[in-house]
Amino acid sequence: MEVHHTYLRSELPSLGRMIAKLENVHNPSHPEIAPLRRALSRLSDDLHAHMKKEETILFPAIRRMEQALEEKQGLPAARFGSIRNPIWMMEQEHNGIISILRDFRALTGDYTLRDPECEMYRVLSQALQALETDIYDHIELENNVVFPKAMQLEEALLRGDKMADAIGSIASYGE
Repeated sequence: MEVHHTYLRSELPSLGRMIAKLENVHNPSHPEIAPLRRALSRLSDDLHAHMKKEETILFPAIRRMEQALEEKQGLPAARFGSIRNPIWMMEQEHNGIISILRDFRALTGDYTLRDPECEMYRVLSQALQALETDIYDHIELENNVVFPKAMQLEEALLRGDKMADAIGSIASYGE
């Protein structure tokens, strides 16, 4: 997950700078740029808050559960109750992030070049598409692999099962 978060922390400000430059140069002839800037700001705010929750709440809890399983201990106490609670919240936030990505597509005409002569527009379109792909891939990994395995791990710890081999390491996905 660190690789994905590092990419986002680097790419989001870079996209912001590109959009600001385009806005300075093309704003009167490209009215979609200001809404695109606002959508990127919302996405950036949402992703930073989301990543912080993953890094400080969810992933440490998963690591504690993995450690408990390795050490043949019971389910460690968590202030949020079941692991399903923060997972549910992350999935809701994923839906909000996907909604903003759909806004990007609508505002850019599915990332088509509005100004084929402008190199910065081409680079921005490619960067937005790469960002979208990265985010969708990451959401798919979390929703379909990491989260179900974390819930299986919690259930195994609740039952007292010693099934570390069947579940495997969860916290290292995407690193």
